[in-house]
Amino acid sequence: MKPIFYALILSMLLASCTNEEAVYFTPSGDFIESNVAFKVVDTISFTMSTFKIDSLATDLYGKILVGQYNDPYFGKTTSSGYIYFMPSNYYIDNSYVFDSIALNLKYSGYYYNDTLAQKKIQVHAIDKKIKYRNGQTNYYNTQDIATTSLLGERTFYPWIYKDSIKITLDYNFGLSLFDKIKTGVINSSDELNEYFKGLKIAPASDEDAAMISFTTADSYLRFYYSNPSEPGSVLYYDFKYSNFATYRNHFSQIKSDRTGTSLPVDFVNQENEISEEALSHLTYIQGGVGLTTKITFPNFKETMYDLGGVIYKADLKIPLDNNLFDKKRYVEDSLRVFVVDINNEIVRALIDSNGNTVHAYVENENPEFNETYINVSIGPFMQELLNSNTMRNYGLVLLPFDYGIKTNRLLLNSNNKPQNKAKLKLTLLHYDD
Repeated sequence: MKPIFYALILSMLLASCTNEEAVYFTPSGDFIESNVAFKVVDTISFTMSTFKIDSLATDLYGKILVGQYNDPYFGKTTSSGYIYFMPSNYYIDNSYVFDSIALNLKYSGYYYNDTLAQKKIQVHAIDKKIKYRNGQTNYYNTQDIATTSLLGERTFYPWIYKDSIKITLDYNFGLSLFDKIKTGVINSSDELNEYFKGLKIAPASDEDAAMISFTTADSYLRFYYSNPSEPGSVLYYDFKYSNFATYRNHFSQIKSDRTGTSLPVDFVNQENEISEEALSHLTYIQGGVGLTTKITFPNFKETMYDLGGVIYKADLKIPLDNNLFDKKRYVEDSLRVFVVDINNEIVRALIDSNGNTVHAYVENENPEFNETYINVSIGPFMQELLNSNTMRNYGLVLLPFDYGIKTNRLLLNSNNKPQNKAKLKLTLLHYDD
């Protein structure tokens, strides 16, 4: 009867708490007499490394990202947005007179780095249509389209809680499109594409300021014109953003120049991992660029043979050094967690025993000493490692939410850092015969 009793007690305990709860259990006399006991171990060995995902889809979020900043650990990060606008109709009365053209970009509310620093946005015409090519189903952070001319620029201090920013564009560019629509030279989207392929919205080459994203659906290209028969009237005609049925009409190119940092200037491929020892016992994460921290447990099955017992809880606790962050390079309160295979390809999101997605949470566990950690419950994943021979070399990676369109970065203390190191806290349930 003892094995049956043990299984019953274990199932009751597992049902009594979630994966993100701490376990506080006071055993009764009957439970003590059953010889069931907990054992907590925090000396489990594991490995931490940094690698770079080859490419990230950047067209999934309905936003473009524009900006550039310098970071002593991550180098210079630059993002430019590409976007296409088109009118809802191709009619302009022949009597109307063109006045000016402006690009209106709607703030999304996201920013990263220094919003107090002055920015310059430059708007260029591009020479190819934004369109999927060679069987693509997304646009990626590594893509680029050549430009033909600078159409306009604006220097400003960003106010991201404001509605939008307006950038006046080249008069002749606007006049040419306006007149071609007015005279019937442009009367369809195919004809428009002969003269207008879209825009590249980029930071100045010497900028060191903030990354800012803009929503595509609420941004537009506006032609201002007047009606001679109505003196003083101000009228406008808009090109708006619209997805085509087979592809989206926007993406962001996000790149990093890591010259002068501890990171490689070029990662050979996605399988190329940089050990935490080579990075002063730190690992790196950066959205947009694709840098991520990988955590693997290559000897876990053998360790469990020695320890015995059943996994009740497994919590990964990774300290953050607060000296490596500030208000500009802030830390969000949670991260995505994914399972990767031996080739560092993402297999799926991390899930708990009920099939729910598991996130990593940033917590300040000791406010008096300003100690900040990333905590993530990985019990079911560790059980998978025990049960499956094919998953022996699988690992976990951490990424920011919306990692394809954000450049938030993190530096994590590794499990081999001399002080304040990452640990796996394993709670085991033992039954003594």
